[in-house]
Amino acid sequence: MRKFNLNKKLIILNLIMLLLITIITGCGEESSKLPTRLSDGMSEKLTIHFIDVGQADAILVQLPNEESILIDAGNNDDGQMVVDYINQLKIDRIDYLIGTHPHEDHIGGLDNVINNFETGKVYMPQVNHTTETYRELLTAIKAKGKKSVTAQAGKELINTDELEVKLLGPVKEHDELNNWSVVTKIKYGNNSFLFTGDMESEAEKDILNAGFNLESDLLKVAHHGSSSSTTQSFLEAVKPKHGIISVGSDNDYGHPSSFTLQRLKDYGVKIYRTDKQGTIIAVSDGQKITFNQEQTEFKLGDSSMDNRKSKVDLIRLDLKEEIVVIKNNSKKNINLTNWNLVSIRGNQEFTFPDRSIIKAGKTYKVTSGRRAKSGTNMIIWTERYMWNNGGDAAALYDENHNLVSELSRY
Repeated sequence: MRKFNLNKKLIILNLIMLLLITIITGCGEESSKLPTRLSDGMSEKLTIHFIDVGQADAILVQLPNEESILIDAGNNDDGQMVVDYINQLKIDRIDYLIGTHPHEDHIGGLDNVINNFETGKVYMPQVNHTTETYRELLTAIKAKGKKSVTAQAGKELINTDELEVKLLGPVKEHDELNNWSVVTKIKYGNNSFLFTGDMESEAEKDILNAGFNLESDLLKVAHHGSSSSTTQSFLEAVKPKHGIISVGSDNDYGHPSSFTLQRLKDYGVKIYRTDKQGTIIAVSDGQKITFNQEQTEFKLGDSSMDNRKSKVDLIRLDLKEEIVVIKNNSKKNINLTNWNLVSIRGNQEFTFPDRSIIKAGKTYKVTSGRRAKSGTNMIIWTERYMWNNGGDAAALYDENHNLVSELSRY
């Protein structure tokens, strides 16, 4: 009888243990269906905030490893707003802080950020500037007991199977500060993102020649959409699906250029703009990217320069007749010597010869094609056809390569 009771107890104990194992195993299976983190310790999302700071840049990246990157922080007056934005996300540390180049509209608010948050490494290009804004940033870095790290092309900040952060530029030294811009590429899973600061065509050539893999799903369009950046060859290398333009409404620079907008459209790039949509937030799970806003539609007049009259304006672009008409709106004669007229789609450039004078209040024609004519206030570019009848754009630059006027016909 005692032996039977003992066996009965053992059977019951085994049944209880089997039940416990089943429950534990079942819970383990259920947990595997609801992961909050990837197997390598990564969270599931990468979130990029293109903060609306007007005619400036401020980009906050929340990495899936729970670290954060801040690329620029707007103008001086934007600093506190950027700090408040970061605080709202309950972020208390910026692990990687990048000042792309020493212009105020990019580094102006960085000292506020450094003064208000624990900061990891600070990356900047090896170029100095004499402005008070730049000195304030250096003072803030020093006060935290830190030194800025020189941003070098090829430098890897993070390199894991799922997440990579790499600096691609600047590749070379330049006279123009914009071309010193730190260029950063982030790869998460199958998605890639390229951040370009204000780099212009010269720096784009440097990066293309360096042989980096530039292909990215999302491109932060350089220099607020200026016509001096985002060249055809650069776009062909990047192959972006999405383009983000950080720009101020009705700015004095004509940003974004209608040429750049059209070029992005021609490549099938979905365009998002802070001047029209406010802060843009992109979220990636490593496979696809979603946005808090719908893409914008480009049409003529979307460039702030399209509706602005300057001293010299392009007033007519006849694609079929191959005629461009330039008007001098001022009360003085203007010398166009060494100015450049550019066909954007055709990728052609005409340099005005010596003594190309456009009189006060008068017009000047540039003709091309087989029926090209010269005469009073009229000059032949070439007898070849330069303009794309299916749609093209003209840009006029002065002798210092400053954009003076632009005109599109699509």
